[in-house]
Amino acid sequence: MDVAEIRERLLRDESIRERVSRRAYEIYASRGYQGGSEFEDWLQAEYEILPELIKLEQQRLGMAQAALEPEVRSEETVHLIEPVSNKAKTAKSSAAKSTKKTAAKKAPAQKASNKKNTKSQPA
Repeated sequence: MDVAEIRERLLRDESIRERVSRRAYEIYASRGYQGGSEFEDWLQAEYEILPELIKLEQQRLGMAQAALEPEVRSEETVHLIEPVSNKAKTAKSSAAKSTKKTAAKKAPAQKASNKKNTKSQPA
């Protein structure tokens, strides 16, 4: 957000407009209550009040942005890790299914082999 946007937003705040108005009146009074310079008095009051408020707002926005950055990074990390986890689950699941199929094929072959061994051995 640039300075002009911050200035406009600050001036929409009634309490800040009131502060500027009071300061403009003080400037008017210091000139001996001579009319005709209301606009200049207002601008002088803004010049005295707004720079500090703008600086504070920029700092606040900077801190808010910095506070959001770690969240964004952690979300990116989670998204980067998830596909790997899904692939790992798929690979693990495929390996488990393959092991079960291999074990199922070996079981009948082992039973047949055991029967042959039993018949060939004398009792």
